[in-house]
Amino acid sequence: VPKEHGDVRDLTRSPGAHDKHPVFSPDGTTIAFVTDRSGEEQIWLCDHRGETAPRQLTNGLTTMLYQPDWSPDARWIAFGDKDGVLRVCDVATGTLTMVADEARGQLQDHRWSPCSGHLAFSLSGDNQLRQIAIWSLADKTLRVVSRPLANDSSPAWDARGERLFFLGLRGFQPRLAGEYEWDYQIDRAFGIY
Repeated sequence: VPKEHGDVRDLTRSPGAHDKHPVFSPDGTTIAFVTDRSGEEQIWLCDHRGETAPRQLTNGLTTMLYQPDWSPDARWIAFGDKDGVLRVCDVATGTLTMVADEARGQLQDHRWSPCSGHLAFSLSGDNQLRQIAIWSLADKTLRVVSRPLANDSSPAWDARGERLFFLGLRGFQPRLAGEYEWDYQIDRAFGIY
């Protein structure tokens, strides 16, 4: 849909398919989206003007996919699936690399660093609390960077990629709830009860 004047364009021309999760490339010329037009959900790319036919980027995936996330240099797309697998796809070749496999849900809070060299997201640890992890594109390594006895999520890089911000739940305070029971509550200083 144009910002002001003009017609609404059907870019995918796929009345028999379920197209979803469209996202513009950083330069605004290409749209990545999820569609089941090939039988299973895959990532496809299309021209933002609809002048060329959409092309299939991924092959062989067999589960529901979540919104793609372009790297700032537009060379990579990260996406998760319903089984908790986070992958990165090379836009030029369609080659897939598995980044992480979450045993307790999905990985949908992934964010690229401004240099496109790192992917940050939250991943549950052995204690079932989420921690912030960073995956490096150069050496394909995964590092957990937040402490295990917290519940951290929603990472966001600063504009220069020097700092990583995230939501953290760290104010657990023990309290005696009754004669036989110990409960934990969230510190009231956070404004959550």
